[in-house]
Amino acid sequence: MYKFINNRIRRLMRTFGDELIEDRTTRHWFYLKDEENREALIEFAIDHDFKIEGIGHYDGEEFPFYVIISRIDPLTPVYFDKLIQELSAKAMELDGEYDGWETEIIME
Repeated sequence: MYKFINNRIRRLMRTFGDELIEDRTTRHWFYLKDEENREALIEFAIDHDFKIEGIGHYDGEEFPFYVIISRIDPLTPVYFDKLIQELSAKAMELDGEYDGWETEIIME
């Protein structure tokens, strides 16, 4: 599933003139059920050289705790798809959800 979505986003970025050559900051969103799992995700992120961009809480949601992390990475399919798979697996391990990523478009 993630490979399909990642490929769609990469194709869209290319239509805007981004050749996906340069590594860039990519942000990732996670939603978790409790504070303990959120702290575990933060520890995982720091151990893997991610920067913590945001931490918060929404009342009344199934997954009320969120974390936004970022790191400079290449968007090459093999590397990036593996990264997304690992982040998604970590979210599931922590009884949470990986909600996706965003990055900038770099025009060549």
